[in-house]
Order: sequence, then C-alpha cells, then structure tokens
Amino acid sequence: RPRNYWKWQGLLYEALDLFRHVGKPTIARINGAVAGGGNGWNLAADFAIAADHARFNQSGTSLGLVDAAGSTQWLPLLVGERRARAMLLTGEEVTAEQALEWGLVNQVVPYRQLDRAVNALARKLTQKFPASMRYTREQLGFWKDLAWAMTAGHAREWLAVHAASWEPFEGVQAFVEKRPPDVRAIRERATRGGSGELLWGASTRTCGECGAKGIPEMFDYCGKCGSKLK
Repeated sequence: RPRNYWKWQGLLYEALDLFRHVGKPTIARINGAVAGGGNGWNLAADFAIAADHARFNQSGTSLGLVDAAGSTQWLPLLVGERRARAMLLTGEEVTAEQALEWGLVNQVVPYRQLDRAVNALARKLTQKFPASMRYTREQLGFWKDLAWAMTAGHAREWLAVHAASWEPFEGVQAFVEKRPPDVRAIRERATRGGSGELLWGASTRTCGECGAKGIPEMFDYCGKCGSKLK
C-alpha cells in the first residue's frame, strides 16, 4: 500500500543516514550481486572491496521503480554522469573489473582473499586519529549530503504515490515470475488514453443501484453490490 511504502522508505532513509554519519569509516564488503538499493549501501560506505565475481546493477527502470535510495543521488558523484546514466537508465550489468576502473569500488580481489583485504584496510584505518578521521569524513560528505537533502524526500513521496500503479505492478510481477516485463502493453495503454498511475483507471464511476461512488473507470461491475455499471 502507498502509505506503507512511504513508511518503509523512511526507515531505509533513516538507516542510510545513521550509517553515513556513524562517525567512523565504513567498508562495503561486496560478495555477489549489488542491485538497486544494495548499491545505495555500497555508495554510502567510505570504501568498497569486492570479490572478483561481484556484479553491479541498477534495475529500477526494469521494475517500474526508481532507484532513489542513494543511487540516483550519489552514483554520478563516484563514476561520472554518463556512466551513472548508463547504469540507471539501461539497467546494464557492471562487472567487478568495470566497477574498479570506474571508481565504484576501491579494490577487487579473489573471493578467498576478500576477508583478508577488508581486515587489512580496517587495521590501516585504526592507526589514524579518530577525531581527525571523523571531521574529514564530515567534510567529504558535503556533496552527498547536499544531493540527498535536495532529493530524498521528493523521491520518497513519488515512490509512495506510484507504488500501486501499472509500471511497478507489471515490473515486479514479471520479476517474481521470472519473465520479461510487458513494457509494450504499458506504452500502448497510455497511447489509448489509459491511466498509467492507477491500475484500473481514475475513480470516476458511480453505481446506479446502490449509489457507491469512486469506482474505477475500467470496472464493469460494482464492487459493493455487484450490479452491472451503466
């Protein structure tokens, strides 16, 4: 439900804020798929070390959603606007080697060496003065904080409003059913004047039998009394 989507998105945003402002450097230990909001967590971290089989993907436009939990705000800052647009708009997968070349991660190692590499970086960071580290992180976070503050609330509202629309309905159903989404049907629906925001059209019809109002325009029968709509 849209209101629940708004609540859950808020919990995610709060978690990301706590993580980014924890006062200590953070390391993303990447092992496997880093998709959508998962890449948001990666982008929120100070460092990222990935196993060589890791893959990065922004799938929002393939699911009828928007990757607005850090990815749209922070990805251009790390990899550049053109690469960020390619990831976010096409949904194409990025390999660990590409991620390293683009600056999306700091290091790529074989899986068996992943923990060793993460621990080595952690030990190096513990040898730095904590107050100096904390304030340096605060300064480095300025552009991320600015982009986040300007867009996160708007994205949260948009996602809540559109959570029950046709695009996420079809996109998520297709993902669950492991099939390609029928994007063409959504586009054709829009060209015929159908609603892209509401699954069964605007709530404009009234039942002549029981007087129920707010019935979706595409319904043939009343959901309250079952009478055929005229």
